[in-house]
Amino acid sequence: MPAKFLKNVSSHLAVVTMNGAGELLILHAPKSLQFEGSEPLDESLLREVYSGALGFSVSKGSKWGGLKVLDPFHYPEAVVGIVVDGLPSLGISKGSHFPLITNQNEEATWHALNQRVSMRFPDQSSVLTRLDTVEGNNAGLSTSSSPPPLVEYLNPNETEDAQFIQELYLAIPIGFVQFKLLFFQYTGLLDREVKSESGDGVPDVYWLVLRALHPVIDLHGTDSDAATEAKNLLIEAIKDLDRAFVHAYKGQVLVSVVTSDASHTRKSRSLMAEVDADSVVDNMNVSKDYDPNYPVIFNILLWFNIAFFYSIIAVAVFIAKMDPGRDSIIYRMTSTRMKKDN
Repeated sequence: MPAKFLKNVSSHLAVVTMNGAGELLILHAPKSLQFEGSEPLDESLLREVYSGALGFSVSKGSKWGGLKVLDPFHYPEAVVGIVVDGLPSLGISKGSHFPLITNQNEEATWHALNQRVSMRFPDQSSVLTRLDTVEGNNAGLSTSSSPPPLVEYLNPNETEDAQFIQELYLAIPIGFVQFKLLFFQYTGLLDREVKSESGDGVPDVYWLVLRALHPVIDLHGTDSDAATEAKNLLIEAIKDLDRAFVHAYKGQVLVSVVTSDASHTRKSRSLMAEVDADSVVDNMNVSKDYDPNYPVIFNILLWFNIAFFYSIIAVAVFIAKMDPGRDSIIYRMTSTRMKKDN
């Protein structure tokens, strides 16, 4: 009995560790978009939400009802995605909040957006930038002129705390001019103006990944003063960044924050789990994975058969009720043939 109980518990833990907890926070959206409700969302469908917000056709059907397009003629001119690793939610009261099931890496969402914008506007330039502070993409960039944030509980002598302060100092400098300088230094576009001023209709995508908060929480604990201070500093920096982008794009920008504690969830994986991910998925009665062209072909065949069926009925009814009349060639030929036969 205990062995069976432990096996059931370990299998449930395996399912939980596959999908971590997170949140999609919409800090700002233009008037043409409306985010409402609190319906959960798979992170693998984030690309479809962003694509729909930009007016692109989505490649995978989704029943998620959190997004409504109110004005299809005024889509946002830019999408800003801020990814925060290490906790399920930042606790920001502003904006629309949606539970996020982190079943996919954030980098896949970025690559999908990058590819879709590039394919839709192959001959036009747009700002498509991903900045991951851990990957060292900010190496060699000049720092902002503002001083580093003052800290009370964070210890600059600790590696984790120092990395967080550096990330906050480099990745989110206060003011859009400095943030724009950082991004455009990275992309080699220092001499370009903000895309919203050109009005070319080509959307921009800014993708900022912040990972330094996670080590701080692991070092000091979730409810520690240092972790709380780091979280508050990050929240204020994100709010400043939100205001800067809204001002630069005159409100025609979608600013979102994606939080995830998937890394913490993976650490809690039970060593006693006897069921691997594939077997768990097999036992979940998951629907078949159809080709993306399946609904298109199905609709073509369906409506063709319906039209063909009703066409046959119409022709049959017309022939049945057809009266050739005495002066028609059909009547004369039939009458002459009948006279010859008689």
